[in-house]
Amino acid sequence: MKHVALLIALTLSIALPAKAQETSGSFTEGSIRIGYDDRTCDASLEGSLRYNSGGDAVEVCSPYRPKAIHFDGVNDWLSIDHDNLSGIADSNKYTISFWLRPATGGCDFCRIFSISDNGALGGLTERFVLVMDDADANNIYDIEVYSNKDQTGNTYSGPIAGSNEILDVGSWYHVLISYDGTQGSDPARLRLYINDSDQQAWSAGALTAMVDFASDFSPSTGTDDPFVTIGGFYDGPWQLIPADLADFWFNPATAFDLTNVTNRRKFIDAAGGPVYLGADGSLPTGTAPLLFLSGPLSGWPANKGTGGGFISNGTLSNGASPPGASTSYEWRFWGQ
Repeated sequence: MKHVALLIALTLSIALPAKAQETSGSFTEGSIRIGYDDRTCDASLEGSLRYNSGGDAVEVCSPYRPKAIHFDGVNDWLSIDHDNLSGIADSNKYTISFWLRPATGGCDFCRIFSISDNGALGGLTERFVLVMDDADANNIYDIEVYSNKDQTGNTYSGPIAGSNEILDVGSWYHVLISYDGTQGSDPARLRLYINDSDQQAWSAGALTAMVDFASDFSPSTGTDDPFVTIGGFYDGPWQLIPADLADFWFNPATAFDLTNVTNRRKFIDAAGGPVYLGADGSLPTGTAPLLFLSGPLSGWPANKGTGGGFISNGTLSNGASPPGASTSYEWRFWGQ
């Protein structure tokens, strides 16, 4: 009697090829096939594993792990100006989802995401700001959301929402924010979740006068050219984030009731891990968002959403590790 033994061990924390690969071997009975996929066991895609013995398939799906991009806090940031940003919706709604890993502490009011103009309204103006803040330099960050001025220069109070100091250096966090200006009460208008936990208990300022992205992206004068930046503030630049980011998703036409767990599961799974949002970020809503920065470093600034590509400033690099669980599989196959 002839026996053939096959042992395969694979740890998913290693870097996998960008394209699916298959390894096949013929044995007395059956074969082995390995593939990758972001969300299924489809061996033609990237991210999971499939084992097939003869006509009987045994499938084990690996968890989705998005690529992480590192911002060094010194030179790295992304920008796009009004002239190059397309498809802005006339809406006072928005949703933002991303994964964040602070790399070092001590960053005071550092910009994760900023919508600004060049000062034509009188002085530097940031119309919408999302920051990570370690003002106490204790290596623990909070997240704060600000809305400062609209297209006509009206000033709003802020921060309008934030988290307590809960983000430790070196750990991954999922940040999910949704705003709906049509809602009649403050708690219903804006929700901020970190790692699937509601942060609404910490809030200040008026939620009634939020950004209307259509007017705020439109220049108020011929010289006013709003910028959208990720990782820093365009003027200087300054207050750049020392952090890793993954799967940055933003759409100004979309609002979700985040108290509904079904809506949160569009972005974070029940175990607190990443959810595959689609090649163009369209899975949460059925259509691609304005901004979806995801995937390998080489194409990350290009934006897989509908709004156009960003200019990369500095030298972005791969993040230290992607968010999500690292899983090891060992399979043994015996055949005659």
